[in-house]
Amino acid sequence: YQRSLLYNPSENNYLNDKINFNYKEIFIETDKNIELKSWFIEKDIKKFKTILFFHGNAGNLFNRVYKLNELSKENLRFERFKDTLEYFGIYNLELSIKIGDDYVNNSPYRTVLIPNAVELLTELKHNFQLHIITNGFQEVQHIKIDQSGLSKFFKIVVTSEMAGAKKPSPLIFNYALEKAGASVENSVMIGDDLNTDIQGAINLGMKSIYFNPNEKPNNSNAWKEIVNLREIKNIFL
Repeated sequence: YQRSLLYNPSENNYLNDKINFNYKEIFIETDKNIELKSWFIEKDIKKFKTILFFHGNAGNLFNRVYKLNELSKENLRFERFKDTLEYFGIYNLELSIKIGDDYVNNSPYRTVLIPNAVELLTELKHNFQLHIITNGFQEVQHIKIDQSGLSKFFKIVVTSEMAGAKKPSPLIFNYALEKAGASVENSVMIGDDLNTDIQGAINLGMKSIYFNPNEKPNNSNAWKEIVNLREIKNIFL
């Protein structure tokens, strides 16, 4: 029988002999595979290390606001860079918009993957149906996945724009389950964001695996927590 990780469990019912659960589908989060540092280097932006640091703080803040539907996609594109530039005393809205557009247009071509990603997906694909749930912009997700060489691994790719809701809303999870023909009971969500990926799955009653490579202290109620993708193989295979 074929097993699937959440993503979504397949129609066949298979009892994993390592864990007492039936999983057919696996859903994966892909919002953070962009090599921002290389983008700054290519654009020859001086002091890119400092700018990268501050963009990381501003970007994370604006991304959280965006996920709460308090900021439109159009404004997110430039506001995160506007905030960073203004910290350095650069008040130039036109430049912020230009950088934001350039970043969105170029980011899908940053194809550096997390170590062991391809090896893991190759093994999982033989046993599970794999799917993606992402809050990333609709227009760049398929380019990003194609350029990373990952398209062949995934059956369904669900974006927040398709679902009309962002993680952690149950609407996007239910939309993904319906599109994949999966059930909550036979699915597992894998992600690195406690607020969107993990809590979103927990709210729906779905098993979740928290990918925590930096071993950040947390009080997560995730089903499993891992620091290396290879650990997923030990859980499911």
